[in-house]
Amino acid sequence: MLTPRAPTSVQLNRTELRRLLLAAGILILALTAILGADILPEAPLSVAEGQLVTRDIVAPKSADFESAIRTAQARQAASDAVPPQYNFTTENAIAIAAAQQVAFEDRVGSIDTTFSADLTPEGRKSILKTAIPGLTAEARDTLVGLDAARWAVVRTEAARVLDATLRTELRDTEVAESRTRLPGRIDATATTFASANDLASAFRRAEAAHGEHEKRTGQRDENWPDWYAAYMVAEQSGKELPQ
Repeated sequence: MLTPRAPTSVQLNRTELRRLLLAAGILILALTAILGADILPEAPLSVAEGQLVTRDIVAPKSADFESAIRTAQARQAASDAVPPQYNFTTENAIAIAAAQQVAFEDRVGSIDTTFSADLTPEGRKSILKTAIPGLTAEARDTLVGLDAARWAVVRTEAARVLDATLRTELRDTEVAESRTRLPGRIDATATTFASANDLASAFRRAEAAHGEHEKRTGQRDENWPDWYAAYMVAEQSGKELPQ
C-alpha cells in the first residue's frame, strides 16, 4: 500500500537567490533589447543612384493615388473597343457640308489668287504647278492649261458636286467608292460665272467677236443671241470659237 509523502520545501541560501535574481535580470534585459529593436526608429537610409540598398524600403503608410497616364490609357482602350456608331442626320450632314466647303475654299484659295493676279502666262503656269500638292501629273497639266474663265467654271461645279455629295447619306464604307464617282458627276460642259463682272466681261468679249463676225459676213446677224451664247460656252469649255 502506497502512502503519500509529505511535501518538502526547498530552502535557497543567499548566494543561490542572488544568482536567480541576476539571471532573471539578464533575461529581462535581453528581451527588452530584442523587442525594443523593432520599436526604435531606424537610422536614415542614405543611398545614391546606381547603388543597392541595404534594406527594404517600406512606405510609412498605405496610400492610393490616381495615375493620369494609366487613366488616359484605360479611357483610350475603352474608346477603341467601341465599334463606330452611324448617326446620320440632316443637320449633321449640313454642318459637315459647310465645314468641307470652308476647307475647299482654303484649298483652292491659292489658285484663285493666281488667276486674279496680274502675272505673265509663264509666271502663272509656274505657280499653278505647285498650287495644290498631291495632284497627279495629268491633273496638274489640266490645271496649268486652264484660263481664268475656265477655272471659274471648274471651281463652281466642283463646289456644287462637293456640297451635293456631303448633304446625302454617305457611310464610311462608301467613301472610297464615292470618290471614284466624283469625276463623272462634274459637268464639264457647264457654263457658269463666279460674279456679275465675269458675266459682263464675257458679254463684252462676245460682242466684240460678233462685230468681227458681221464684218466678215457683210450683213447684220439677227440671230446674235444664239451666236453670243455659243461663243461664251465655247470660250469657257476651251473649244473652237465660232467665226
